[in-house]
Amino acid sequence: MLNFPYVEATLALTNTGGRPASEHNTLCFVETSLTFNIAETSVTFPFHKEQAQQLSNAITTLIQTFAAKQKAERPRRWDLMEYKYKEDESNGAEGVEYLEVVCNPNAYATAFDAKVLITIRSSQGLKVTTEGRLSNLKGDVDTFLEKS
Repeated sequence: MLNFPYVEATLALTNTGGRPASEHNTLCFVETSLTFNIAETSVTFPFHKEQAQQLSNAITTLIQTFAAKQKAERPRRWDLMEYKYKEDESNGAEGVEYLEVVCNPNAYATAFDAKVLITIRSSQGLKVTTEGRLSNLKGDVDTFLEKS
């Protein structure tokens, strides 16, 4: 079991159902978690807003690359988008140790066709590598930033 940092929230029961009004339910959830919805799979993991903003900036730059590619009169080789996040080992936090997002704009005609390769590795050894649409990734990151 992964031990992600979490916040504990206490909810008062509005409909006590015969129980004393002082009784509470406890809900645990990840404080800031980013969810990638990739095809039929969702991957949720703790992530920092600052890192999400950097990923969003990298995605925006990639989309600008596709726009420039569309306007280019002659074919040329475009640089890869490669975003890497590595957790600082000194803080001893458990959770996502490594995140990598890679896209090759030379392999796709437009940003709408583009796919990204995503690798997530936890500090406890779980590793997920998958491919998903760039547009879905952008939407997921934008949603995370709006909520943060």
